[in-house]
Amino acid sequence: MKRCAKSQPEPECLAHFRTTNDAGTWEQLRAREPECYTRIRNIARSNQGGLCAYCELNLDLDNEQVAHFHPKSDTTPHHNWALTWTNLWLACKGGSQTWMTEPDRYRPPLPDNLSCDECKGDRVVDGLVLAPDELPAFPRLFRFEQHPDRLEICVDEQACHDAGVPVDKAQRTIDMDLIT
Repeated sequence: MKRCAKSQPEPECLAHFRTTNDAGTWEQLRAREPECYTRIRNIARSNQGGLCAYCELNLDLDNEQVAHFHPKSDTTPHHNWALTWTNLWLACKGGSQTWMTEPDRYRPPLPDNLSCDECKGDRVVDGLVLAPDELPAFPRLFRFEQHPDRLEICVDEQACHDAGVPVDKAQRTIDMDLIT
């Protein structure tokens, strides 16, 4: 996972849809405003350099989706998470699409090894794990250890201390398979 920053201001079409549809859903936006949905995806792709916000996999139209870090299913009268710009990230499909053109990008067996936004499902993980915009640009909080049979992602504890990021929060980000 690398730091991702959201461009500002949010897409005008998203702000307009949210303003005119207080209880609007993500599915309604996609159905009623397909140009806005495409614009959101394009801006997110540009913001993220064409990479998944979680695993940094190169995205393509066959393997990308708009992911909601805080579940869009969490509907409260005070906050519409489904239509909040800072909650929208472009992510790979985390191994949920076994028909993909490059199945070697995923760890078998599926669906046991889902990653990125797919493994999170509708769980609220705000504050428990790192969100893409919470990572510092430097130092890198994660390191890789090569083993004879696998590559392991590990927390760089010193880097976490230097950046003021709780080590346990960085470890939970790995444990939840958000970056594998």
